[in-house]
Amino acid sequence: MVYTGVANLLVGTLLAMLLVREFAASGFVSRSRLGFRSIGRTVVAVLIGGGLGFALFALQQPPTTDPVVVANVFAQVLPVSIAEIVICWVVVGGSLEALLRHRGLNRYLATGSALVVSSVLFGVYHFAHSPPFNTVEMVVLLTVVGVGTGLIYFVGRSFYGALAFHNFMALIGVVSSLEEDGQIGSYQQPLPPLLATALVAVLVMVGIERLFVRDTYEEEPGDHRV
Repeated sequence: MVYTGVANLLVGTLLAMLLVREFAASGFVSRSRLGFRSIGRTVVAVLIGGGLGFALFALQQPPTTDPVVVANVFAQVLPVSIAEIVICWVVVGGSLEALLRHRGLNRYLATGSALVVSSVLFGVYHFAHSPPFNTVEMVVLLTVVGVGTGLIYFVGRSFYGALAFHNFMALIGVVSSLEEDGQIGSYQQPLPPLLATALVAVLVMVGIERLFVRDTYEEEPGDHRV
């Protein structure tokens, strides 16, 4: 709980989003290019990203698909996923793409470069995790997963769509790890602390981006400015 509160909510979400706020307020990059879209587009993106993520989760035949276990683990990893998307894709990927566009690089090359850097960063940072997520094989695998998340983020331009997909991808490793450690049984009933922490993380994220991340101009439909 301390790690979740300090590392993910404070550093990975609050402080990182303050930087995102400056990106948008300065006109460096618009909030829509950073994946923060209208409510309607966000709902559609979440349904698509979440549906695709769940399908891939189910196809890999996880140790359990018990709805209670899945809900608990989904809630457990959600604050971490929010921080990962904000730092790797919004702050690093979004700013790199905008910088390359400002320097005159072709839009597709700029986006592709940002996608690669974000995905590699996501994979490499797992060396700081505990086993089994800090091995070379796992880092390579997670980099590939990062490419999938990045495609949804950069192509769909939706933070929340990428988050829904990414969190389901995280379930696969965590559920398997719990099964191997014999801890899956403790997740077979609702765990209020996990659910409450996830809810707080979502409310903090939505509150910051809706209330404080503002463009210096009102972007019109079809506007392709950086």
